[in-house]
Amino acid sequence: MKGRPAFRERTEEEQHAEERDSAMIKTTLKIDGMMCSMCEAHINDVIRKTVPGAKKVSASHTKGEASFLTEEAADEKLLKDAIAATGYTCLSVTAELYEKKGWFKR
Repeated sequence: MKGRPAFRERTEEEQHAEERDSAMIKTTLKIDGMMCSMCEAHINDVIRKTVPGAKKVSASHTKGEASFLTEEAADEKLLKDAIAATGYTCLSVTAELYEKKGWFKR
């Protein structure tokens, strides 16, 4: 077929490079003092303002935690101080490598 490029399998090295580039860090905060959905909204706003590159920001008053994704590690002290300034207490901050779970990912 003319004018159509040939399909080429990606090498293992190319696949690993793509995975490294798309690696995200999931940060989870244990927070004391959230009582309702409005509290969750306040925490989400604080995270978005403190960590401008944060994605998938989510807080749960029933679990007492908030989480978000970033490409680089977030500043733990800055987060704790910003949350404390709004009247909540950040009990702990944990960060772990986040692997996207999709239909075609194994």
